[in-house]
Order: sequence, then C-alpha cells, then structure tokens
Amino acid sequence: MSIRDRAGYQVATDQMHIFGESFCENPLVTGAAGATLIAAGCTTMTGAAVLSVFMLFCLPVVGVIACREQERIRPELRPAFYVTVTSAVVFVLSLLLDSLFRGSVTGVGIYAPLAAMNGLVMHRTWSDARILLTREAVVEGIACALCFAVIALPVAFFRELLGGGALFGVSLGMEGIDELQLPFAGFILCGLIIALFRALTGKGAAR
Repeated sequence: MSIRDRAGYQVATDQMHIFGESFCENPLVTGAAGATLIAAGCTTMTGAAVLSVFMLFCLPVVGVIACREQERIRPELRPAFYVTVTSAVVFVLSLLLDSLFRGSVTGVGIYAPLAAMNGLVMHRTWSDARILLTREAVVEGIACALCFAVIALPVAFFRELLGGGALFGVSLGMEGIDELQLPFAGFILCGLIIALFRALTGKGAAR
C-alpha cells in the first residue's frame, strides 16, 4: 500500500470513527434540548420527519462554520452567531417544506424554530469544543442528525398510532389513548427507544 493510499485509508478510518462515536453517543438526543424536542414535538410522523430534516441540514452547516470560523469569532459572540445561522436555515427550510407539503411545518408549531437551538449547536459555542476538519464536521453533523431521526421517528410512530389512531395524519378508524400524546409519555418512549438503540449499537461495537 502506497503512502498516499495509507493516508486515504487513515482519513476514511477517522471519519468512520467520528461517525460511529457521534451516532452511538449523540449529545443531541441524550441532552435536554434533544430529548425535549423529541418528547414534546414528535407526536406525529410528519412532525418527526420535518424536525429530522431540519437537523440534517442544520447540524452539518453549523459544523462547517465552526471549523472555518471558530478562531475568528469571539467566544462571547459564538452562541448568538450559531443560533442566528441555524435560525436562518430553519426559516428557509420552513418556507420550502410548507410550500411543498402545505401545513407540515405549521403542524409542528413552536418546535420548528426550537430546532435551531439544540445540544450540538450549543456544544459548538464552548471554548473547549474540539476542532474538526471540515469533512469530519460534516460527517459528525450527519451522524447526529441520523441518530435524531432513529429516535424521533419510532417515538412519533407509537404516539400517533396508539395515541391518535392515525399515521401521517390519516385516520385508521381506531380509538387512540390520549395520554400518549402528552409530553411525559414522549419522554418515557424516548428513554425506552434510546436504551434499545444503545443496546443494539453496543452489541454491534462489541463484535
């Protein structure tokens, strides 16, 4: 294997390590901001899908900006800067999604703009946040967004099906359990699915 091939292999290995670490130990989901967003905002599959799309676009953008601008932005200005960037991304995506799928973003309510302030965005504002290469930051952001979707979509599935008797807003003609639509039920489901997810990824890592 040539030196160039070895360097390329090492870069790919590092990226896979970052992806796996971010996917299995995701601060976005286990942190208060991510869990609250899922438990309170993901009561329907449509809502969970919308919030997952927001994360998929916001997190890589924040990661790239953090890589390129971390040394230029004063620490006390970082929170305002990153939240402004993600708010702009969420705003543009909201207009786009609502024009394509009318009412999809409106149905999420206040939780759509709250997606702009999540655990990973705040993590990037810390003075001791680790500095990544641009490509690594994109990989980390995508991994965290996918992990958010892996937790949010099953939570929303059970809540909409068993709590509302519907899926993607289409009634299935069954009576739902109203309590499953409440935030406390969302936190319980979120905890159970995170535990299952960690158990499965832990077994995969052990192999």
